[in-house]
Amino acid sequence: FRLPVWALTGDPAELVKPPSFDPAAILAGKPRFCGFVASNPLCRPRNEFVRRLSRYRPVDSGGAVLNTLGRRVVDKQAFLGECRFAIAFENESHPGYTTEKLTDAMRAGAIPIHWGDPYVGRDFDTTSFLSAHDAPRRRIDWLLDDLVERVVAVDRDPALARALLGRPWYRGNRVPPCADPE
Repeated sequence: FRLPVWALTGDPAELVKPPSFDPAAILAGKPRFCGFVASNPLCRPRNEFVRRLSRYRPVDSGGAVLNTLGRRVVDKQAFLGECRFAIAFENESHPGYTTEKLTDAMRAGAIPIHWGDPYVGRDFDTTSFLSAHDAPRRRIDWLLDDLVERVVAVDRDPALARALLGRPWYRGNRVPPCADPE
């Protein structure tokens, strides 16, 4: 059973990247390292990842969970639009379950850092974002450490960041059948 909630939260066609998509220009206009917006405090892997990544560089958190701004952001898209990376962890990891967290980061032009549906690659090109499910290690602590290492590597290599952001969000840069209105 698949529940692609992400397809109900905006126009899926918005995520098809046009030939004019310029990752260098997009990244150049982003003053923040990483954004995080969450209201559910019960996701231990997500909260722990934010803490671990914040040891490298501070993560700007504008939600109710681990807030670092002193206020809650009013416009999540505008906030994530200022960030080079966006933490797009689901509340739970279940095959076939992907919400708007991933696509919100994509719409904002941020590099998503994802944990959730281990089969997210059925709809999305997993070479266009950092997925915890690509880690060779399966124990959650090791998996989170591996993901932090990959974020650090991309952050330190502008060419790698441009290449990652330049990849199509969808496999084949086409709206997947599960989200196609036809």
